[in-house]
Amino acid sequence: MAVVALAVVAALISGCSGSKPARYGIKSGTIKYEINPGQGLTLEQTLYFDDFGREEAVVTNSMNVMGTDTVYRHTLSITTPQYIYSIDMDSKSGVRLYNDPSKMVKKMLEVIENSDLSDEQKQQLSTIVKQQEENFNTEMPLIKEIKELEPVRTDTFMGKECEVYKVNRTLNAEVYMWNRIPLKIVDATGNVLQKAVEIDTEPVKAEVFEVPEEVEVQDYIERFAESLKRQSG
Repeated sequence: MAVVALAVVAALISGCSGSKPARYGIKSGTIKYEINPGQGLTLEQTLYFDDFGREEAVVTNSMNVMGTDTVYRHTLSITTPQYIYSIDMDSKSGVRLYNDPSKMVKKMLEVIENSDLSDEQKQQLSTIVKQQEENFNTEMPLIKEIKELEPVRTDTFMGKECEVYKVNRTLNAEVYMWNRIPLKIVDATGNVLQKAVEIDTEPVKAEVFEVPEEVEVQDYIERFAESLKRQSG
């Protein structure tokens, strides 16, 4: 019974990100990207941010070609100082998490303690949650790696002077950073994995950071509690 619950924890933790300190070096902006990771997957992504990245929305439209089939997906993630929303725009559903690792862990431990799981299962699941607390505030691994490095040179892309970092832990690639924002990623063979195609530094409308009215959002703690109830039932 606890196996499925552990899987739920891992899946949601892997999707958490966001931090309250200033993330970017400019106050607001809109950046459109083309992303080509290969293997038939193509993405168009738009990053909106305000208050130096404390508020952020990322719209992703993906196309995945698998043989004769093509699968399209449309997702939206919103980060505010209080919450993180992960939304599937195709199903018009999403989940809300606290943008506070310690609060997330505290709430999850309370749910576990009040569940009908056995004492052994409670202890096992609680240990996993405590060990993963840091991951609730995890930035993209690529960005974490860059923060540990010094730029190898400067270069210009899209008219912006960028610091270029050579990464090899998350990718074997060069990353062009402008105001702590990645504008281009080029792998070791010269393939452009990601590049900005439009950059706008005008203020972003407040409604961009609001959940669309047609989307039904469930609180993650409630979902977690329901999953434990099903497992113990």
